Amino acid sequence: MKKFYITIIILSLIILTGIIFYLNIEKTEEENNISPLNKNALSSPEVQALNLAIDGKFKSRAVSWKALNEFGETAPFEKMAESEQQVIDYIKIFFTKYSIQVPENEWLMKINFNSTEEACKKGINVEEENIRLYDEFSGKLKNQEIIELFSFLKSTAENNIKIFENC
Repeated sequence: MKKFYITIIILSLIILTGIIFYLNIEKTEEENNISPLNKNALSSPEVQALNLAIDGKFKSRAVSWKALNEFGETAPFEKMAESEQQVIDYIKIFFTKYSIQVPENEWLMKINFNSTEEACKKGINVEEENIRLYDEFSGKLKNQEIIELFSFLKSTAENNIKIFENC
């Protein structure tokens, strides 16, 4: 029961952080230091970073979906699938804002494991991959919104690892 409450608290914090971050996106162009001439322009590394970030979240969600399909409503996968979908929807806001095509999710059929224990380990591995990606791109990003997005994504990945470690 204690794990359930911890999971709920962590997921609530993730969602709250996302809402706060989303509200910051709504600042005016002047507050964000984005001129009207370049508001839809991102550098090539920033576009690549967004594509890899959403692909990583697709992979994270696929782990939870696969576990749900294989083992039924087993903790923490149901809440993780919902949380990952919220994060993906949040990342898609940036794709829309910067007129970038959202890549296809190709992970659903590529994820394999035979037990909930393996699924939890897979979840940890995927989140560690995502953290390495966020760290790799952190020095290449100039757009403050994308920098803040990656900071948020790294924080959620670190929280997700803690959840998977307890399953």
